[in-house]
Amino acid sequence: MFEELQQPRTLQELQAFIQESLEVQDAMLGALVKPGQDGTYSASAHIPPMSALLWVDMTKRPELKDLARLHQTDGEGESVYTWVLTQDPTTGIAYFILHVKMLRPVRVSFRIRFPMPDEEEVIEAILQSGRVLLLEGPAPAWRESAGTMSQLQLLETIFRNGDVSMHLPKDNVGFLSNLFETWKTQIKK
Repeated sequence: MFEELQQPRTLQELQAFIQESLEVQDAMLGALVKPGQDGTYSASAHIPPMSALLWVDMTKRPELKDLARLHQTDGEGESVYTWVLTQDPTTGIAYFILHVKMLRPVRVSFRIRFPMPDEEEVIEAILQSGRVLLLEGPAPAWRESAGTMSQLQLLETIFRNGDVSMHLPKDNVGFLSNLFETWKTQIKK
């Protein structure tokens, strides 16, 4: 499905806009650690210096499950990213919504919702890194396993189904930063 971002005009459209967005099931902030004496990082070179790793529920959009394979074989491709800050007036919950419109290697669009303040740290990580690694949920039990697995085993567990790497342009991150400040000063309680 490839669609342009349509701003909701009614309460019913707004609630559908939020509910039809992919849900973040879990998030991890990944970072490479200082290189060892041999000059290599102890984490996989696959992870950029700082990234927001997001496990999303793709059950509503099964065609998205193949994106990780396509990114592995064809690269990141070309995408357009649009951020929206909205609030459901019936619940009072504010959401950042990322609309992703992929142009290559396939044409597809989808949205990811970030309920606030629950995902505040994730938004901050995206602001710092400008990167999102999208992973198919449900998330593995990485919190419980992190202390008992080697780093390689942990990375293999995290990336068991591959990932979709999204690098947000600087102007997009700047726009998100402005929205985040608006949320912090006008909406966050």
